[in-house]
Amino acid sequence: MKLKDVLIKALVGNDVEVKKASMPVTEMREWDDYTPLIKSDKYLEQFFGWTYRGSKTIADATSSYPLELRKGDNEKSLEVKTSDNDMLRDLVRFNGYQDLQEARWITRVHLDMAGIAYWLISQCDEKEYKYEFFLLHPNRIKLHTGSDGLPLYYKYKDTIGTEYEIKPENLIVFREPDPNNWLKGLGALSAARLPHNTWELMQEFNMNFFGNNATPEGLLAFENINEDSRKKIELALKEKYGGTRNAGKMGVLSNIPTWIPLTKGQKELQYIEGIQNMRDEILGIMGVPKALVGLNDSTYNNSAEAQRIFQRYTLKPKLDREVNILNEQLIKKYYILDKKMTKDLFFERLNPVEADGKVQAEEVQILYTSGIIKLNEARERVGYEALTEGGDEFTNNNVEPEIEEEKPKKEEPKEDKSLKEVNDKNKMFMREELKGYFFRKAISQEESFTNVAGRFFKSQSKRILEQLNLEDKAVNYNPVIDWTAEDQTAIDVFWGLYEEIMKSAWNDADDLIGVDTQISPEAKVIIQNRVSYFAGQINKTTEKELAKILEDAVQSGKTSGNIAKDIQDLFDRWSDGGEGIDFTRANMIARTEVANISNSIMVENYRKNGVEGKEWLSAKDAFTRPDHAEADGQVVGINNTFLVGGEQLDKPGDPAGSAGNVINCRCVATPVLKL
Repeated sequence: MKLKDVLIKALVGNDVEVKKASMPVTEMREWDDYTPLIKSDKYLEQFFGWTYRGSKTIADATSSYPLELRKGDNEKSLEVKTSDNDMLRDLVRFNGYQDLQEARWITRVHLDMAGIAYWLISQCDEKEYKYEFFLLHPNRIKLHTGSDGLPLYYKYKDTIGTEYEIKPENLIVFREPDPNNWLKGLGALSAARLPHNTWELMQEFNMNFFGNNATPEGLLAFENINEDSRKKIELALKEKYGGTRNAGKMGVLSNIPTWIPLTKGQKELQYIEGIQNMRDEILGIMGVPKALVGLNDSTYNNSAEAQRIFQRYTLKPKLDREVNILNEQLIKKYYILDKKMTKDLFFERLNPVEADGKVQAEEVQILYTSGIIKLNEARERVGYEALTEGGDEFTNNNVEPEIEEEKPKKEEPKEDKSLKEVNDKNKMFMREELKGYFFRKAISQEESFTNVAGRFFKSQSKRILEQLNLEDKAVNYNPVIDWTAEDQTAIDVFWGLYEEIMKSAWNDADDLIGVDTQISPEAKVIIQNRVSYFAGQINKTTEKELAKILEDAVQSGKTSGNIAKDIQDLFDRWSDGGEGIDFTRANMIARTEVANISNSIMVENYRKNGVEGKEWLSAKDAFTRPDHAEADGQVVGINNTFLVGGEQLDKPGDPAGSAGNVINCRCVATPVLKL
């Protein structure tokens, strides 16, 4: 049976054993051993109470915001209708049993529970649809990685223990960033481990206490009665006043007894009071204000303010991550699945904090008219460009700033604004604009580099096969190949590309600091050294992989024809990936080299022009490493190093860093004119 069929049966409930989640705390009787409460595989079973309330609030909010598919660039794009795009039609349907909104809701809950969620892409049997999606249980899937630490394949275990292997290209993987392991996710439930487990222990305590299994509320003391009389009095009290139907009745006793209350100890009082603290901590970790879950002890002034904080600091980041994952994974995978689909599509989500724009503008107005902030700062806070004249002044006589929305100027359509056009000499880019500019530019340069690398590998395979001459020579795994000539060929092929990236990076640095300078001799030396080093390194890797193929061939007795095919297949995978592979060696080389060259040249420019410092600008990318995202905004002296992931880096892409800290990096070093 195929995995798709198993998932369908699980959805409709046909002949599939569904194991009900148990609550480990209520089954626990040996309270001396708390280890079962903190095992990661128990988190899904422990998901209840305030943790569920918080996650449901987030899931309700995120799934209610529609995703828009747009065509074009970010500045000038048109919304794509469901009827006009196969991918969007497939996604909205999701599968025959769940729609997109429900899938987004469950995905959000999986992220809170396990820190990771999976969508399986499968061909659809219905003619009007191409593909459909299925949610996978995060506790039933396991990732297998290669020697390079990158995903090789996944294994999914169904409810009866059967395992299915899944290729990475058939999965959409959502993650909550984990600082310790970028391949895994860190859910809110895991982050709230201590308060969550303490909450469960408190519930056990309360059940015992209110069930009167721990201590009685007090004692009735009668003088001068024997044991038989005591039992009769106790039975009479139970019959007359016991049970819920007798609650609230007035009790009258003869032979007035003495009431001796039993007070709770300080430890018990603290335990009960701690329930509120645990609840507040759980909601705080999840980013859900108390007012949004109906608590009247909220510290916010009103629910509107709580909603605004929730939208800005919880909802918006989660929607942004969701959109980035769909753009970086779903769209790219559909390019592989559907060759006819255009490559200028991107998902966009509605801004959940647009509603508070008026309130924000009023706050900015007050700050400006009070003389606390300058005009340009006021304009920037409400999303308008800074003025080149008069913007660095405080208000005079409490005149309100003109921060109303300006009418758009008519401009000739352009593919993309250059750095110099948007960033004049009197002001710097806003950080998001900078990220967008360098992200788009990196994509373009990486595409050019990937094409050149792909052509190089294809031509190199022909040269190596000719030198091996497998038809006339005995096979050996230590062939004589002119690697010096291959190094020079690589230098000749890539030199022009390196030179173009150098010129572009130098000009970008000039525009950022407002100068117009010639490329320095030192920058040219950097490029010469880098392209020579690069040529030697890629050929060393090629030599090692070739030796493995030949060694395996000798040991397994392959024919020369099979060996030639293995070598050809290797170079084909490196160049264009082949069916089902969307990230090749050529892609990885391109992304790594573009970042290294660009940042090396830009930092060299800053040093030549007397810039005092540099700032780490993380990439606007769904795959940005947590360490690199954390480094965003880090400022150091121009000759000092950034501390990123525990390593000292002169710039993003610094070859002095480890492979895990450098490969595929798209971050940028921007100038700080004065420290």
